[in-house]
Amino acid sequence: MSRGFLLSPLALATGTLLAVLASGSPLRAEPDMPDPPRSRVKIYDADPLTCRPAVIEAGFRSHMAPWADQPEAVQQRLRILQGELTRGTLERCRQKGLMSPEQVKEVEARLGLTPAAGAQAPQPTTTPTPQPSGSPVRP
Repeated sequence: MSRGFLLSPLALATGTLLAVLASGSPLRAEPDMPDPPRSRVKIYDADPLTCRPAVIEAGFRSHMAPWADQPEAVQQRLRILQGELTRGTLERCRQKGLMSPEQVKEVEARLGLTPAAGAQAPQPTTTPTPQPSGSPVRP
């Protein structure tokens, strides 16, 4: 084989690549592209169908179910987050007169959203996790 035969395909490929990049091909970044449209914020408005204790309790449990195989620490953090969302729903239901304060307290108690008398609500831990040696420590 001659060297000219080997260089020819390489030269052809390089020339083709340069031509594609220099053209207005989709491979080139488009700096003139507008930002994607922002998503619309939807504010939840409590209604009589949603503000039933059984619906709220079922919703809480169904949102927790996919995470049942996660470690307890993960589940605890998710319970805190889901509890905050559920409390917000209960408060909107109470404010609109769709649930009585007693109903709200009962649902919170059944879901474990209220601490027992004298107990403290679980607090997220701020203890740093040990880092393997050689890895950077982030604040």
